[in-house]
Amino acid sequence: MIRINWSEVESVKTQLLRGGATDSHEMTVIIFYHNRSDCDKLQIQLAELEEALFDIGSNHNVKGLFLYDLAMKKPYLKCEEVDRASALESVPLSGHPSVVTSFGKMSPEARDVWIEIAIAQQQHYVNEGV
Repeated sequence: MIRINWSEVESVKTQLLRGGATDSHEMTVIIFYHNRSDCDKLQIQLAELEEALFDIGSNHNVKGLFLYDLAMKKPYLKCEEVDRASALESVPLSGHPSVVTSFGKMSPEARDVWIEIAIAQQQHYVNEGV
C-alpha cells in the first residue's frame, strides 16, 4: 500500500492554484502495480485530486504513482510504498522496467517527463542521505 503525504498534496494543489490553474486544470496520474509490468494513466482534473488519490491509495495492488502535467512537462508528486527498496537497487526508480527499453520509442514530451522524474528522484535520494 502506498503512502500519501496529504500535506504535500495540499501544497501541490495550492501551488497550482496560485500559479493560475483552475479546478478544471487537467493532470495525469501514472499508476504502477505489483502484479503488472505496465502502468495505467488516469486523466483527472485538479478538483478531483484528493478523491482520485484516496481511491488509488486504498488499492493494495498499487506500488506507486506519479502526478504530472505532460503539457507543462512537470512532475508534481510521487507516492510510493513505505517499505520500498533502495533507490539504487532498481532502474528506473519508478519501478517501471519497460521505460528503459522503450525510452527511445517515446515521444519527446514523454522522454522529458521521465527525465524530470528521474532527476527529481535522484535529488530526493541524495538529499535524504545527507
